[in-house]
Amino acid sequence: MSAGASSCAHPGLGVGPFHSHLGPQNCSDVRSLKELHAHVLTLGLGRDVVLGSEILICYASLGVLPKTRLCFQGFLNDDISHWSSAMVDIFRAGYPDEVILLYRGLKLRQIGLDEKTVTFGLKSYTELRNFLSGKGMHVDSLKLGLSRDKFVGCSLVGLYSKLARMDESQKAFEEILDKDIVSYTSMITGYSENVDSTSWNAFEIASDMLRSNLEANRVTLVSLLQVSGNLGAIREGKSIHCYSIRREIGVSDEVLETSLVHMYTRCGAYQLASAVLKNLKQSVASWNAMLAGLTQTGQSRNAIHYFSDMLHEHKVIPDSVTYANVISACAELHNSGLAASVHAYLIRRSIPLDVVLATALIEVYLKCTRVMRSRHLFDQLMVKDVVSYNTMIYGYLQSGMANEAIALLKEMMAECIAPNFVTVLSLLASIADHKDFVRGRWIHGFAIRHGFYSDVDIANQIIHMYSGCVHAFSELGHLKGVKQIHCFVYRTLLEKDTKTTNSLITAYAKCGRTHGNTMLGQIIGDELLEFEQQNPGTCALVSDVFAQKGQWTKSANIRNRAKESGLRKLPGSSLIESVEEANNLR
Repeated sequence: MSAGASSCAHPGLGVGPFHSHLGPQNCSDVRSLKELHAHVLTLGLGRDVVLGSEILICYASLGVLPKTRLCFQGFLNDDISHWSSAMVDIFRAGYPDEVILLYRGLKLRQIGLDEKTVTFGLKSYTELRNFLSGKGMHVDSLKLGLSRDKFVGCSLVGLYSKLARMDESQKAFEEILDKDIVSYTSMITGYSENVDSTSWNAFEIASDMLRSNLEANRVTLVSLLQVSGNLGAIREGKSIHCYSIRREIGVSDEVLETSLVHMYTRCGAYQLASAVLKNLKQSVASWNAMLAGLTQTGQSRNAIHYFSDMLHEHKVIPDSVTYANVISACAELHNSGLAASVHAYLIRRSIPLDVVLATALIEVYLKCTRVMRSRHLFDQLMVKDVVSYNTMIYGYLQSGMANEAIALLKEMMAECIAPNFVTVLSLLASIADHKDFVRGRWIHGFAIRHGFYSDVDIANQIIHMYSGCVHAFSELGHLKGVKQIHCFVYRTLLEKDTKTTNSLITAYAKCGRTHGNTMLGQIIGDELLEFEQQNPGTCALVSDVFAQKGQWTKSANIRNRAKESGLRKLPGSSLIESVEEANNLR
């Protein structure tokens, strides 16, 4: 037995002496931990819950997952507090999928659920981006009356926000009783991470928070500044800045001050951003915020200028994020020469190309259509991650090299690097652009097999991809292709989508005019009317299909039904179906 283990394990000792030697901070050696665990078992203490929990934490912190499972099974009982503690420890060790297994075990053994188990179950589904299962856990919390608990509620807000379901997130937030600063900040943070028209609600929530006599903290203000920057809301951003000064929040706080620089830059208030930057302690983080904001607002040339000032005038030492921002500016300028100069500068200064820098260089070379150079740099990477693979795959797709992209996806999986939703979205978007039904069906199957199908964005992109393929087949008069897509959409997709069904019926109508067969259009038309009865354009479309079939009575009935419901199209308007959306042109 090693010295570390023997110093804390002696025959005849009780449980107490072990506790002072256990804990993640003392678990740097798996071998010593195993020896200590074996000694605990020898003393007959293996079913001691407290001791077992501490050993479990050590195994989890060291990433020894099989031992973590065995350890938990060793002191397994029906005390929910022990289950919830194990879930917390395993989640913090970075194993959300294992937390879900414990959650399911709780339900199978009918031990019950509490706030902590539901909270960390929801956090795990958030990490895994599993919307459907997370929704199921939301149902569990409703049945048990836990959804109004502030910890469960905040986890629900986080889940729906992460998956860009802000309407669901808002509902979960409104159900929380006894909202505190954490509850309000969680909701505001959700809006800061989703840039759309609903993001303005963050300011209303902040106002409600103040009316409830709750004071914003540093995290709240940082999230509000991010919302202001995302929306270009300079007035609100200035108000938040003034609030922080009046309340003396975040004085000399680097994170808050950096957020101010980034907010003003994103709002196009470059002079204000520069003024704030000059008054700050010169740090690489604040300069990185300035460079990132300039690059994101199309001021790439100014970003290069500020980078030069940072180096020569202010003598701030750049880090990998700085260089990545500069390389991104080169990419926006489509200036491969300047990017190559930065690349050469890194080599001359013996600055190692980590995965962040290398990925940024790969991106700029791809944007400048230097695909071979990008691939050469990619192959030189000693350590590749999902971001570097995604960048290279996306570059191949943008260059029309779908075969190479799919080959790289297979290589990625062979290297045991799991693709994420960005990988699948990129592939689906490219296939939609190229209207490649065969490859689209393969990616669809891939998404189902690897658990991406429950992601809302993935499902919507699959719908979009099939819609594009419908139009391609209809233009060529390929009736069989349209039939195939109809079967796929109606048998495998999570929900029937109005725009997709409109695309299907329009496509079949085109084929029907050429080939004299409108049976599929009639079938789709019936299905479409089930959930789109109040759209005059849809009624006209379905009526036209029945008219082509010679079924004048059905055609007239649909038009009469529309008239009786008060539906009518405005004179001079036409319904134009596109892959993206149905636009009513007037």
